[in-house]
Amino acid sequence: MSVIRVVTGYIPLSTNTRSQNEYHKLGERLLSLPVDIDCSFDTRLEDCWLWQAVHELQELPRVSYSDNARKNTMEYFCIVHQKTEWLERAQKHNPDVEVFVWMDYGIFHLPGITERGILDFLKEIEHSKPMVVEIPGRMPFSESIDAWKPYWRFCGGVLVCPAALVGPFNAAVKKTAIESMKKSSRVTWEVNTWALVEKQRLVPIRQYHASAHDQSMLTAYKALDSGGK
Repeated sequence: MSVIRVVTGYIPLSTNTRSQNEYHKLGERLLSLPVDIDCSFDTRLEDCWLWQAVHELQELPRVSYSDNARKNTMEYFCIVHQKTEWLERAQKHNPDVEVFVWMDYGIFHLPGITERGILDFLKEIEHSKPMVVEIPGRMPFSESIDAWKPYWRFCGGVLVCPAALVGPFNAAVKKTAIESMKKSSRVTWEVNTWALVEKQRLVPIRQYHASAHDQSMLTAYKALDSGGK
């Protein structure tokens, strides 16, 4: 039985702040690591589950673009919500793996992220064999989550999930995102949806405190929860 598998994915967007060439150069560094990696390149925007759910509504919801309307588009939000779906697809194709680790395809653009740092992080996960979903984040737990701006309870670029919780977590993300979208008529960040899943205790989640979107998302893995209930 394989202990751990990394999962990533990429769908090109014209509104991305980086070119496809830049993304692929970053992604090549991730894919070259000597670890088992599933990478999804074959998903189209129209195949994303949230894109389909949005277009089943009679009226399109608003987009919570915050301070970056060029980046934070309906297309972008639908793609980042696909992360847990890609995790579940990898889990179904690799039923003997114990733990799945999501990493953004362009994670090497973040300050301090190195090949050695990722390998050390994966080794820590192998040793700990987590029993709950574990996600780095910067903010303490809050009952109030504003859909109009990103709530960095979770950073988004890294997610650790034991195999048994991959399916339940994906189902909870879908249920929560759709309910939130219908209630507020807004589409928001995937990290906001993850925080709502945590708030409702739909699956067990441990936040470990990262000081920023940087190498601390890896190095702080052993840290205590930064402010859960």
